[in-house]
Amino acid sequence: MSSELQERKFWDGYSALIKKAWNDEAFKQRLLADPVAVFNENNLTVPEGMQLRVLEDKPNLRHLPLPTKPTLQEAATEKPSVTEGSWFCCHTWSNQETQQG
Repeated sequence: MSSELQERKFWDGYSALIKKAWNDEAFKQRLLADPVAVFNENNLTVPEGMQLRVLEDKPNLRHLPLPTKPTLQEAATEKPSVTEGSWFCCHTWSNQETQQG
């Protein structure tokens, strides 16, 4: 399976977990408390030794990831993109949020 397909599969699966957490408080609490177990139970393989932390956004609090800096080798092999130098994921801002100054 290509890395792009694997990444797509991961994000599709993670999106399903988010939707389930929005509708099931007990599931949400498990996801927040033990994300590795929940991911693995839902066929989202987490490599051994990898830690995950799921943080819940609030109306007045957003969590933004600070990714690890790519190695020189990784940077040299990546394809340039329109958003080169930036990284953002998984949040849709409401119209109200984008119109606030």
